[in-house]
Amino acid sequence: VEGSEPRVLVGGEGACDPRWSPSGKQLSFQSETHIFSIKPDGTDRLQVTIGAGVQHYATWSPDETRMAYCQGPGPQGPWQVYAVSLVEDTYPEPLTAQGSNIYPDWQRVPTPPPAP
Repeated sequence: VEGSEPRVLVGGEGACDPRWSPSGKQLSFQSETHIFSIKPDGTDRLQVTIGAGVQHYATWSPDETRMAYCQGPGPQGPWQVYAVSLVEDTYPEPLTAQGSNIYPDWQRVPTPPPAP
């Protein structure tokens, strides 16, 4: 914004689909298989996803405490939507289980069913 020169935040590996958090204090990006968050100055890099397969299409919750994303067994899917807390040490929650679901949006992320 200030007109500074672009700089590399993530090098030496595939990184794509950068997305600003709502406050602009963090970015998410995806590698070939996982989703990460990072501060705009390149510090505090955190691997957000832990599952097997491929994780793509991350989207920040409005309050930045959670992230929704798609997970599939390979690059072609089929995709299921998961959500993960960014402030608590919990496992990602599956939010869909059928079909192929892509591009989650916090306006359309379903509420998970109550625990048994």
